[in-house]
Amino acid sequence: MKYETRTTRLTVGPEKADIYAPEVTHVEIDDKSAGEFLVLRQSRDDKCSEQTVRFDPDEWPEIVKAVEQLRKGMR
Repeated sequence: MKYETRTTRLTVGPEKADIYAPEVTHVEIDDKSAGEFLVLRQSRDDKCSEQTVRFDPDEWPEIVKAVEQLRKGMR
């Protein structure tokens, strides 16, 4: 049997922030036996629950384009 090591989660947040702070976002690859998808997770202010958004890999480039388009129009 051949093994591999994969990175399946990256954490983005302010320097030295607690890993489950509300301003920290976890970007993950997940799979519920129907194919992989991207997940964004953030802890809620109470740190007892989390918010999750899931994206199909083919959808992601269009989501990024939309976010960048709106970000450029921000004041």
